[in-house]
Amino acid sequence: MRTFRLLVVTALVGALTVAAGPATAQAAIPSRATALSFQIGPVVRLMGDGAAAVVPISYRCSATRLFGANFGYAFVTVELSQQFDSGQSADGFDLGGAEDTNLRCDDRAHNLRILVFPNGSLAYRTGTSAHVTAQVLACDVDETACIQPSRDAKLPALTADRADPLNQQLGLTTTLGVAGTVTVLVPPGCPPGGFEQANVLFSQRVRAQAVTFGEASSDPSACLRSSTAVGLQTGPFPARQKVAYVLINWTSCDASGTHCSSGRLEGLVTVN
Repeated sequence: MRTFRLLVVTALVGALTVAAGPATAQAAIPSRATALSFQIGPVVRLMGDGAAAVVPISYRCSATRLFGANFGYAFVTVELSQQFDSGQSADGFDLGGAEDTNLRCDDRAHNLRILVFPNGSLAYRTGTSAHVTAQVLACDVDETACIQPSRDAKLPALTADRADPLNQQLGLTTTLGVAGTVTVLVPPGCPPGGFEQANVLFSQRVRAQAVTFGEASSDPSACLRSSTAVGLQTGPFPARQKVAYVLINWTSCDASGTHCSSGRLEGLVTVN
């Protein structure tokens, strides 16, 4: 699971400050004359019958205007919450890591689609508004000057379109074991004498509004020529034989470990 480092910047020479007015889904955040601006929305899309949600972020970021030659990094984090009439809520945050949350600060417009999993026992629901908080952390290379603007938006949550690239079947062999354990076979597997490292995040709406989750990394001994078997335990409920949503990051290397390839898979799997 990704670990976030929050920096508190006080009384630093050259530190930046951000003055944010009332938040709206389309409001830009000024920073050094619009060196960094971002927007949330306009719609949250639900995947896997509410087992995951995708939040659109559009942004523009200029490394030069932020910190000049001392620019270090910028990334966004996203939290999502739905409040239900019962008084319960479905809450979650992005777990995808740097691959989908790092910002390209080249002074051009970019779009991100941030995957968010529920981190409790309730699935997301279509038709219930989603409260989204997006926060950017941008720092110079020494982390002595940073800005941390944030924005909130209340957005509609709708079922993803069938043609949505993130709402497609991945075709991965996924099997149900005892007590809710799940095994996913992750391609491409091991080159001769090599290895594959794979990490799997698994979310499934199991019944009514209940959702279950699991995360695991591969055991090197489980790597075969065409795939790596990743076994995970789900909770708080056992997984079932039905559709689930997964996020997979993998790296496959030759025997020397010097020639590697990596990839990312996110989409639907059917547990059999």
